[in-house]
Amino acid sequence: MRTQLRILATERDINDERKRVSVTYDAAVNVALGAGDNVAVATYADGQKKPFSVAAGKRQTLEIKP
Repeated sequence: MRTQLRILATERDINDERKRVSVTYDAAVNVALGAGDNVAVATYADGQKKPFSVAAGKRQTLEIKP
């Protein structure tokens, strides 16, 4: 099964949905994001969610395993 990885903004809009920042099906991804809070959602059987923050000018490494 291919894994979908979505990076979403943590804040929700008036419809209670998060803004989609990035979506990929690759096993490894390298994305340039602006500073702020985000959440990575890996769609496995259990739909893991992992919140993370990006500091301005810093590299953030995040690992999600099934």
